[in-house]
Amino acid sequence: MMNDELYVKLKQLLDFVEREAEKPLEDYNYEVRIWSKGYQKAMITIKDYIWNIFNSSN
Repeated sequence: MMNDELYVKLKQLLDFVEREAEKPLEDYNYEVRIWSKGYQKAMITIKDYIWNIFNSSN
C-alpha cells in the first residue's frame, strides 16, 4: 500500500502531466512542431506510467 505523502506527490505530478498532454501542438516552425509533438508524447507516457503505479497498488 502506498503511503499518503507519495500518493499526494504522484497525484500532483499526474495533474501537471495530464494538463501538459492535452495542450495543443505549437505550430511556429518545423523544429518547434517536432519538439512539441515529442514533449506531448513524453507527457502521455509519463501519465500512463503513473496510472499503472496507482492501479498496481490496489
